[in-house]
Amino acid sequence: MIFFGMILVISCTVKEESENPNPDIPKSLLSQEQLDFIEAYHYITYNLSPTSFGSSANERWEDSIRIYIHGSTFYPYNGDFQGRIDEFNQLMTNGSGVILVNSLVEANVQLFYGNREDLESIWPDMFNLTTSSQKGYATYTTNSKSEITSGRIWVKYSELGLFTHEFGHVLGLGHADSGLCGETIEASMSMMCSNAPNNFYELDKNIIKALYTPRIPVGKTFEAVRPVLEEMLLDGTIQP
Repeated sequence: MIFFGMILVISCTVKEESENPNPDIPKSLLSQEQLDFIEAYHYITYNLSPTSFGSSANERWEDSIRIYIHGSTFYPYNGDFQGRIDEFNQLMTNGSGVILVNSLVEANVQLFYGNREDLESIWPDMFNLTTSSQKGYATYTTNSKSEITSGRIWVKYSELGLFTHEFGHVLGLGHADSGLCGETIEASMSMMCSNAPNNFYELDKNIIKALYTPRIPVGKTFEAVRPVLEEMLLDGTIQP
């Protein structure tokens, strides 16, 4: 019996060391899926893609987002467009939100629908930043607190996925990692892929929910944000 007990202790010790080789670092309570979400959140929210600008702090709107849609070849979006706006509003609980306005004076975001050539006269800087192969582009400005205060969006077509992708940039998001994005729309699993699908995936919803929660202040480093993300995952606020 004593010999058997010694074997049991040794077996347990070996197993514990293989799972957690450094006893000074506690084993995570998060599942691999939850850890993957944190990694995706970091990459997209802090604009870490090579095609993004990179940011040391989380950036978002603190005021309402008031969109004015215009363009010489404007084609009205259908009910799916308003439905997508409603989905964004359900996720943004920090006191901001999205509304459509009827005049440029009321707006802090302009959505221009039309050909790229039309940009040269209204937004020459954006025209110079784009190429003939692009279907959309977005820019935004921030203040000293990392609060987004204005934005501009150009889309060539009235595709829901294209609008959602470019609007995601104006919300403060960068491009998704290549692991989420395929060479076709059907193979892409995030609205922040260059081949943006019309689908609004749970990953995207959770990222916006976490970015626009009052539990996480704006202008914070990822190191400061991560513990709150972990809490939201553990208490079920975010369910990837």
